Amino acid sequence: MKSRRTPQPSIYYPEELQMLSRVCRRVCRERGIETNDREAKEIAHLAFILYSAGLCEEKPLIGKLGQQA
Repeated sequence: MKSRRTPQPSIYYPEELQMLSRVCRRVCRERGIETNDREAKEIAHLAFILYSAGLCEEKPLIGKLGQQA
């Protein structure tokens, strides 16, 4: 997905949120983490940090989160 990265890092388009949600669910599933666990919230937080820093493609985000989370 090509990002329409917004100038304000706290404003996201619906398709950006959908992609970030898919990424987080996949990383949680691969690691056996329930989506309501504290660790899942940490993964989501890191996903938003990475996305805001410019890592805007789904596959690279999954790879980076898999390494760090």
